[in-house]
Amino acid sequence: MAWSLYKTGGIKPGGQGTANSPYIVQPGRPVPAGSYIIDQAGHYGPVGDDGMTVHGADSGVLKFDDLPTPGQDLGRSIVGAAEHWAPDLVGSIGNMRQGVGAIADWGDNAFLHAVGMLPKDQESHVASAMLAPTPGNVGTNPLFELAPTTAQLDAPQQAAYGKYYAPQTEAGKLAASVTRFAPNALFGEGEVLPRLLSVAGSGVGSELAGEAGDAYLQPQYSWIPRAAGAVAGGGGTSLLTAPDKASSVLASTAKGVTPEHLVAAQDLRATAEGLGVPLTTPESLQAVSGNAYPGMAQLQQRVEGSANGGPVMQPMMTARPAAAHAALTDALAKVSPPTDQPSMVGANAQAAAQGVIGGLKGERTALVNPYYTAAGPVTVDPAGMRGLLGSINAQIAGDKTGILAGPLGKMRDLITDREATAAQDQSATPAASGSPRDDLERTWAEITGQAAPAPPGAPAASGPVPLLDIESLDRARQFSRDQTASQVASGRMTPEQGAAVGQHLDQLDRLMEAASPDYVGGKANYADFSNNVLRPVEAGPVGRIAATGNPATQAGHLYPANPLPGAPAETEAAIGALSEKDPSVAAALTRQYLERAGNAAMADNRGGPNPYGPASFAAHVAGNSEQAKNLGAGLAAAAGPDARDHISNLVDVLAATGRRLPVTANDDAQAAALRAPHPINASEAGVALGVAKEAGGLAGMPAVVALHGVAKAANAYQKWQTSQAAQDLAKLLTPKAANTADAITGAQAKVSAHNWNLARALASVGSAANYNTGAQQ
Repeated sequence: MAWSLYKTGGIKPGGQGTANSPYIVQPGRPVPAGSYIIDQAGHYGPVGDDGMTVHGADSGVLKFDDLPTPGQDLGRSIVGAAEHWAPDLVGSIGNMRQGVGAIADWGDNAFLHAVGMLPKDQESHVASAMLAPTPGNVGTNPLFELAPTTAQLDAPQQAAYGKYYAPQTEAGKLAASVTRFAPNALFGEGEVLPRLLSVAGSGVGSELAGEAGDAYLQPQYSWIPRAAGAVAGGGGTSLLTAPDKASSVLASTAKGVTPEHLVAAQDLRATAEGLGVPLTTPESLQAVSGNAYPGMAQLQQRVEGSANGGPVMQPMMTARPAAAHAALTDALAKVSPPTDQPSMVGANAQAAAQGVIGGLKGERTALVNPYYTAAGPVTVDPAGMRGLLGSINAQIAGDKTGILAGPLGKMRDLITDREATAAQDQSATPAASGSPRDDLERTWAEITGQAAPAPPGAPAASGPVPLLDIESLDRARQFSRDQTASQVASGRMTPEQGAAVGQHLDQLDRLMEAASPDYVGGKANYADFSNNVLRPVEAGPVGRIAATGNPATQAGHLYPANPLPGAPAETEAAIGALSEKDPSVAAALTRQYLERAGNAAMADNRGGPNPYGPASFAAHVAGNSEQAKNLGAGLAAAAGPDARDHISNLVDVLAATGRRLPVTANDDAQAAALRAPHPINASEAGVALGVAKEAGGLAGMPAVVALHGVAKAANAYQKWQTSQAAQDLAKLLTPKAANTADAITGAQAKVSAHNWNLARALASVGSAANYNTGAQQ
């Protein structure tokens, strides 16, 4: 038939009515007399009188005698067909450069960029190609001038490499159509097979739709069905490789997750698996990112609350509290072995702490003894000492209340040489007993504490003789200082009395310093050791532990809930000092502290195991960065780096379990969060049913009932799809740790590849429009 001649490219319909460019007659549309046409029966030739059919039914009929017929041998048929099609296929595949020309004008297509299907540097002016498929159309609309046509882009190629090959068979035309879209597969993401399927679908869809268009449309419009067929074919083929709903939801929720966080989350889950406390992907991501992905936590919450996803995740979640407690027990064995005398832990710690402080005091004494030994025999200035005693007596005499007499009198007695004073008194001539002067002197002594002045011309008595050697004076000074401080602190001495004693002790100290450089050196070394060595220990954990035998209180001194900055170094030093006195006491105290905290936090609730108990324990022992550092320093000092690292990893894992959101909503609410509601639901259909009944009576009922059935079916399918997605998501969120990154990146890769396939389908418009402007020229 003449139709075969047209199909093989021997005749190129161009709408000019000539022998080589006949019209394709449309139903009910006659053409001018004398024109050449291809009518609806497939005949080719001059138009008849009716303007719609060929003049003479057999005019222009073409027969291919070289094609095999059904009656020939099958082998000859295959060989004959191959001989006929093979060259045509090879020539058609060579037209791939036509596809390259069609995509050469990809630049800044606002449409594809707006829908986000192609990166900005790979967008296409497909809209221009659709509106301006032939050079003849350029200029009819301002939009056509936005970009060159594919025909204009093809012109340099055809001038340099020759015109495109015109296929002669149906197989050749399909091959030419597919290869025209093949360059689109070079762009974007996705595996090779889905890319090839996408471009093959565009090619086949374009050719099939184009064949139908050629039968009913004028040639200048034949690009429209080809473009539509290319988009439909490529898009339809893309559905074959579209990601499932679970992957789509996971990829959408995990959008923005950084590769660094994926790696860190995977490492955390691997650590958790090793400890026997499994984590989900959202929990680990939230833990390593500082809750940067709340959508992931919400996704887990919804999956756990769904009817299909909940049973998948429930076994892991139910068993996790017990697993956490078992993991803590194993970790504590690395710190210290259990004890059958827990009450002795506190007593042993107190004894060790007291031993530390006692040892430091011994070191201080050994340090200053040489100085004080050398200074001991040295005597102070006698006149200075008599002046000190006179100053004390004067202050006692000047205090009419007598408040200062007692404390100052005791100090005066301590620095008085009693033997020398008694000997002096015995050598003096006593006054006549009972004389008025004797009575006067006795009264004076009782009031002032001093001997009465000698009468004129009588020898003066020297009064109390002071101690002069530094050894005795220093003992008296230290005793008076300590007694005064103790009595002021206890309230047995007033601050006024204490200040009066302190004033004279300072005067005594200056007299001794002036008498001996060794005394000065001893004092300086004593003060330096006390301030820089002993007092920090007494004020720190060791000193506080020495003051109590309660192990809970002692542990609080080592591991406070809110330690001061710098506490780790202090804790490390304290444990080191305690361990020198008792190597096991610090580790035993640390184990008891962690074990008691774990037992309290992980205790069962009334409803069973507490799912947030492990996280509560982690918050109790390492709730802030300083507390975590302090715990690490204590563990390293008490039990070694391995125990520290093991406990630290366990605390990180247990803290991550707290990133799980409570599952409080029912299944319907959770399912609704996983799917978008259908635009036509049952309630809307019911309203429409009532309106139709009032407006159109029974005549409108069938349509609304059908609508109602479609809506219910769509909702049922969507509910089933969502339930299946929830089950699949539960499996994606709780795999082994090695699949953490793969689950997310794999889902994202599927979605990205699918979007690229859809983009290729849209971009195929330009290649399809190039059919008439390129291959058919």
